[in-house]
Amino acid sequence: MKVTPMITTQATLVKKYDAPSGEVSLVTFQLESMCSFQEWQFMMISKEINGTVIKRPYSIASTAQQLLKEKTMSFYVKKASEKGMSARLTQGIKLGDIVTLQWPVWHYIDNKIIKNYLFISTGSGISPNLGIFQSLIMEEQQAYNNLVFLFGERTYAHIIPEVEQTLYAHNKLDITVQTHLTQEKKVWYLHGRVQQSIPEAIKKTSTDVQVFLCGSPTMVQETKQLLIEQWISSKSITIEKW
Repeated sequence: MKVTPMITTQATLVKKYDAPSGEVSLVTFQLESMCSFQEWQFMMISKEINGTVIKRPYSIASTAQQLLKEKTMSFYVKKASEKGMSARLTQGIKLGDIVTLQWPVWHYIDNKIIKNYLFISTGSGISPNLGIFQSLIMEEQQAYNNLVFLFGERTYAHIIPEVEQTLYAHNKLDITVQTHLTQEKKVWYLHGRVQQSIPEAIKKTSTDVQVFLCGSPTMVQETKQLLIEQWISSKSITIEKW
């Protein structure tokens, strides 16, 4: 079997947006060398700290257009522990710091023509969906009929304002964006789990829809079953677990 060689480049942190909790960040790096990628592909991010290399794969939260125009790539990161790469990227990294990126790690999406999209994600699972969402709305000719983006978090403090602005800036007739908070009631936000909005979302997209589903293993399993019960073909559901 042919093994694809890993490609490596250095990347410098040029932007960092944080949620009020301090545990969630959108980090943007400028790459020393150009690369190409597909939607839902991962990049391995590594950094040597005190003689020890820490690394972890992260889904790309930006678009190929942004890479070509600005030589930048973004990642949506949620702190998972007090040590490791997630802690480094959310709380320990500073503008100008350099990391190493390696690819390709993985990619999922078939290049078939899709007209209706349903994005469902919780927590850091928003990262790959954010990349595809932005890619679609940046197309010169509209590449979709209907698009629904469902996102869930525990509290408002875990939401990055700049990411929310990106999503809701395009909330219009053929694009629906809904944010759910499971542990807090707040004006303009839906209280409860993202699954509660799926039946209404399918009314907007129809059952002829491509679903991109990313979240915890339990969330993904429960949501996939709910989608199948709503007559969505399992072949139309692309999943990833964080």
